[in-house]
Amino acid sequence: MLRLSIDDILQETHNSYTLLLSTDEGENPTYLAGQYLTLILTIEGEEVRRAYSLSSAPSVDGQMAISIKRVEGGLVSNYIADRLQKGDKIEALPPQGSFRIEPDLTRSRHYLMFAAGSGITPMISIIKEVLHQEPLSQLTLWYGNRRQEDIMFKAALDQLQQDYPIRLKVIHRLSKEEGREKGGRVDMEFVYRQVLELFMQDEFRKQYYICGPSPMMAEVYDALDKHAVHPKDIHMEYFVLPEKEEVEEQEESLLPTKPPLEDQQVKIRLYEEDHEIEVKADETLLAATIRHSLNPPYACRAGLCVSCKAKVKQGTAYMEPIVGLSDEEIEEGYILTCQAYPTSGDLEIEFD
Repeated sequence: MLRLSIDDILQETHNSYTLLLSTDEGENPTYLAGQYLTLILTIEGEEVRRAYSLSSAPSVDGQMAISIKRVEGGLVSNYIADRLQKGDKIEALPPQGSFRIEPDLTRSRHYLMFAAGSGITPMISIIKEVLHQEPLSQLTLWYGNRRQEDIMFKAALDQLQQDYPIRLKVIHRLSKEEGREKGGRVDMEFVYRQVLELFMQDEFRKQYYICGPSPMMAEVYDALDKHAVHPKDIHMEYFVLPEKEEVEEQEESLLPTKPPLEDQQVKIRLYEEDHEIEVKADETLLAATIRHSLNPPYACRAGLCVSCKAKVKQGTAYMEPIVGLSDEEIEEGYILTCQAYPTSGDLEIEFD
């Protein structure tokens, strides 16, 4: 568990802001560009957890930063903006997340990035890290918003383009300003044309990063699929769970049909300690672990944040259709405990 101080709160746009954070020890915890922090807050007597992407880059920024967009009616995004202030302390889990990069000074890639709204937050972290730590790589960002005033990190993006005019290109798309040169959306037709042009312009090995509203992410993925882009080269970060039907229709899914469930005894390894707990037939593994007061890592409880990831060491478990894990991770035996149920009496899992 991390105890963090809010060193400053910066207003990004009319409805978004950035928290600058530091630890009591004065050193940032280890993290990778693109990862997130899970904040643990007490609001009206109830513990609430939310995952927010780090907008800072580990090799560039002296302070950790998370950037948050207010959500209309959103409990946490509005609570932080309205109730917390400089000097306050908050708790968080250590940085997590598989939407990330591990930079390599010798690598030459072209990162194609598609963002909309607050989906820019992990992207700005990755952009800064690549520009500073992969001098042979370049980046192209397509960033969708409604209007100019909604663009998060506009000054920072403008400055980065000025500092790295050859290696970074940013294309803004403004859906509510159709009369402008940049009018339009980051949709399937637009993405298909842009990617087609880039295929003809350079021979860099390409990696694709997508983050934003679920419909936009689905359209970008479909455009890349039409170009026969290999799924391993596509990286997606969901802030909101897509419709269940979209998840269930994923091609080549490795998830089995849900079997009859019953109470089970399960062995769990958590924080390097072993436990044996009862999991009821209608309980997920995460819910049972919480009920037994073992304080497991979790944030969204919806299969998005992957904070509760665990590996099946023995036995079997059923997992609901999810977007948080890749087919490769599922093949390796990983599950999201918030969406998983034991299906054998010899199940043993180890939290990641």
